Amino acid sequence: MPRTDSHRHDIQIGEDAWIAHLDVSGREHTAVPIDDALQRASDLWNALETLCDAGCCGVDAFDFAPDSVRQAAATLDRRQLAAALHAMHQTIEALPVSVVVSQRLNFVGDKRTVLALLAHLHRHVQPT
Repeated sequence: MPRTDSHRHDIQIGEDAWIAHLDVSGREHTAVPIDDALQRASDLWNALETLCDAGCCGVDAFDFAPDSVRQAAATLDRRQLAAALHAMHQTIEALPVSVVVSQRLNFVGDKRTVLALLAHLHRHVQPT
């Protein structure tokens, strides 16, 4: 589905499904890096980076549609990946700040946005 102005900064996770971008204006300076935590699922990030390059398009470079996530996870150890996503979620949730930054995803945003993305990924990589 084409991006509309109402979803200009949101993360698309399906044909008509989005994770809302939460404004971090005035809080950017408090951002804490999360790339060490995200490294636990580097193979998944690599497999989902199919629409562009994150260095160019940020999170818009990744295809987070449920079928794409399941297809990418099928090539990986799903149990290990689910555990890694759970651990990432816990690590990021425990951060004492509300803004996070990732060079890997080319993203600065509210940590609730990242937590929602990790929850979405976790739902679709669960072993059957």
